[in-house]
Amino acid sequence: MHPRHRSYSGGLEVESAWITEFWKALARERRGVRVQVHTHPGSAFHSASDDTWPVIHVPGFLSLVIPRFGFGPVGLDEAYLTQIGPDGIWHEVVIAEYLEVVG
Repeated sequence: MHPRHRSYSGGLEVESAWITEFWKALARERRGVRVQVHTHPGSAFHSASDDTWPVIHVPGFLSLVIPRFGFGPVGLDEAYLTQIGPDGIWHEVVIAEYLEVVG
């Protein structure tokens, strides 16, 4: 899913109405969210804003960050994956242990 949003120089803001529609559609279709994927202009890392405003804040939830707005080499070698631990804190994890790229 790509959310409706407004972007500005320091980031973006997802439209509240879109979030409501998104959750209703997931419930109707008996689906869920396991990972959020987003990009940063430079290197991949999890910002303070990323830490504070994930789409879901429960242990086990993953957040994948792609560097350079996705304009770098194809693949996940320079990406960053983090997971919310049982302590409620984000912890970097090894991508290959959690995600599989299939063609």
